[in-house]
Formats: sequence, C-alpha cells, structure tokens
Amino acid sequence: MTKHFRTHHYVLLGLMTAVMMTLGTTMFFNQSVDGLTAAANEKEILSIMHKRYNLEDPDIAMNKNGDIVIVWQEKRGKDYDVYAVKTHASHNVLERPFQVNTYSVNSQKQPQITMNENGDFTVIWESFGQDGSGSGIYGQQFTDKGEKSGSEFLINTTREHNQNEANISMNNAGEFVVTWLSDLKLRGTRGVFLQKFNATGNLVGKETRVDTNEYKVKDDYAGLSKPNVAITNEKKVMVAWQMMNNETWNIYKRNFDWEGNILDKEQIAVPAKQEGNQMNPAIMAFNETQFFVVWEKDLQWTQYKDLDLKKESIQGQIFDNKGNKILSPIDVKKGDFDSHNEPRPMATTEGAMVIWQSRTKAEKENADEQYRKNMWAIMFQKVKTNATLVGDTEQLDTNEDQPYSRTRVASNQRDIVGIIWKGKYPKKTQSIINFRRLTIEKTPDIIVNPLSILNKKKN
Repeated sequence: MTKHFRTHHYVLLGLMTAVMMTLGTTMFFNQSVDGLTAAANEKEILSIMHKRYNLEDPDIAMNKNGDIVIVWQEKRGKDYDVYAVKTHASHNVLERPFQVNTYSVNSQKQPQITMNENGDFTVIWESFGQDGSGSGIYGQQFTDKGEKSGSEFLINTTREHNQNEANISMNNAGEFVVTWLSDLKLRGTRGVFLQKFNATGNLVGKETRVDTNEYKVKDDYAGLSKPNVAITNEKKVMVAWQMMNNETWNIYKRNFDWEGNILDKEQIAVPAKQEGNQMNPAIMAFNETQFFVVWEKDLQWTQYKDLDLKKESIQGQIFDNKGNKILSPIDVKKGDFDSHNEPRPMATTEGAMVIWQSRTKAEKENADEQYRKNMWAIMFQKVKTNATLVGDTEQLDTNEDQPYSRTRVASNQRDIVGIIWKGKYPKKTQSIINFRRLTIEKTPDIIVNPLSILNKKKN
C-alpha cells in the first residue's frame, strides 16, 4: 500500500517576498502537507535565482543540528565549476553561493560532499587535466562556517589515464574515505580504488585496489561502475559497486579496517541470488557498527516475455562491521511493473529511510479517448535496524512532465532529512535543483517543506 501526499492539499502558510540581490531574486515561502503545521524553525525557506545556468549533478550533506550544504556543477562557457551553498536549520536562510574549486582550467565536475556531526565538510570532484593525465579526483576541506581549510588536494596517487565516478564518506570524527574508478590501461581494464584520510586531510595508508578482477571493459566503458563507500564511527569501511557478468549486472562489495587490512578475501556478491539486473548500489553506515546497502533490481517477467515486461523492485541488505550478512534481505519496495530507480539510504532515529524515484503510467482522459502518460514520483520507505519495514511506502511528490533525476539525500541521523533532485525549469534557458526538508517523528506525522534553487541565464 502506498500513501500519497496530495498536491492539491498543499497550503501556502508563510510570507512570499521578492528581494533583489546581485545573484538574482530571493523569495521567502513556506508550505505544509495535508494541513500539518510547520515546525517553529521551518517558517521561511529561500528560492534563489542564480546568475549562472545549467546547474547539474547536485549532492547534499547535513550535520547533527540539521544545517545543510548543497553542492553542484555549474556551466562556465563550455566547461564547469563546482559551487556550494549553506543553509542553517535555525533560520533556514540560504547564504551566498561560493565556488568550491580553486583551479578553473578545463572542467571541474561530478561533485560529492560529506560532513561530520559538527558541520565540517569535505567536497570532492573530478578535474580534467589538473593531475597531468586525463581526469583526476581532487578535494577541498571546509570548516563548519564554510571557510576553506587548507588548499585543494589530489585524492588519487596513480595519475595515468582517467580517475572518475568518485564517492566519499566521513565519520563523526571527521575521518573520511574516497572511492573511485581508475582506467588501468587506456581503453583497457578498469578498477575500483580506495584512499583513507584523517580529519586534517592527510593520507592514511596507501591507495588500495578494491575489486579483485581484471575486467575488460567495452568500448563504451560499461561493465564496472557506480562505486559507493561508507565508514562507521569505529573506522570500518565498506565499498560496493556494480559489475556486469554474463550480460547481467550484479552488486559486489569488500570491507576494510582502518589499518588497511582487507576483511574479505575476495569480492563478495551482495545479492544472495544473481537474477535479472541488480544495479545502482548505495551504502550507508547503519546503527553505528553496521552497513546498509540498497540497490534496484530489474527482473524479466518470463511469463510475458513477448511483451518485454520487467518487474522492478528496491532491495536492501544489512552487514556487520566485518562485512558479514546479517538478517534476511529486505524488500524495501516489492517488485511491480512500474520503474523504481536510484535508491538512496540515510540514517534516522528508528534506523534508516530509503528514497527513490518511481515512474508509472497514469491513465488520463483526453477528449473522447484515454491515453497513458508517464507519472514520476519521489517515494520513501522507513526501515528499522532489525530489517523490518516501518509503515507503508509513502509518496512525497509527483510530476507528469519530467523525472526526479539525480535524487540525493542526507540526514542528521535522527529526525531531520534533506532531499534534493535535479529538474528542468519550464524555460529552456533555466535549470533547477529542488530541495525539501522533512522532520520525521516516530508517529506518522511528517512535515515537508520545499525549497528550489533556481538559476537563470544572464540576459
């Protein structure tokens, strides 16, 4: 059963004011869902019309107080730079956006952000040509006030060819780990790599190869992708990625300790049974000493093979800090004929919350005939630490015009959640990053407030 937050029940509660800034137009507004009242610290949210255009690949991080930083890549001529903006839970005012990268030759793309409980954060991104050979992974540390701490630094030790698809995770002490893909030979083999850092940004140990195969990638670079990493407060690390075997995708993982010891002799398949395509893994530190991996599963419905039907679902699995599977696999979203993509987990008081995008075909009446049209939605499901689901799958928002691409989430690990996704503004010269803050109680009450970061092409 799925619960729906009906958009026609949205009520505009707060002040809507336009303020002209050098960066664009700022509007204050507030909304609630189904008559729920907003919390006292959620009275005002900003929308910013930014002077640039084509904001892409957003990511989000949050500290224990609910303060949020959002990062994205932004068009600069034919290239990109990385930008960020902060907002505080106490007054929900967006500060002035700032540029993350210092080096601005060629493109700086695919930003990722992580934050410790006090609000210190680190941003990583892919920089083309800066390390002397193709693309490399760079990082920049910031204080909780958004001030740069030191200079931007190179993540990867091996510089030959390309390093990309980086992912980062930080524990409460500020220690962090980065994983990425590296081309071992030009148009040849590809591997997943890992590097650990202490809280001051110094290397801990050496760059480590994670996967155990010499998989020969195809010309389109399919076959090995989407590495994801998490670190616990006990400094245990897990990396998960997707890999193609026998023409189907599957999820693999390996675990490490802080001393550099590999806890798995070989890479381990996350799903107990390889069937259909298992893709887009995402991982989080779960219940302090555990890990929670989620992914999407596409299974060909053989009973109707001629119709090319697929049953799609969202799956999950809990692991202990040594990488052993515990409890049974979780059907976060049971399979059906709708599309379910890009699951992302985050920690909450009760355990975890998984967000994903769904697409269904909604029947609409059009004059004298009926037609079927795409209906996109952001869905979520709460999961307890004992692998049981909390309540029903719920729907946060729907859209008939465009998907909620690049959905990303963050939480204060208790009761505040932030969700962002990339959308398309109706005017072709503009793009949009949507943001919503949720306050989740153990009761069914959920408060939802939207915020959009809009950008407008300079006239």
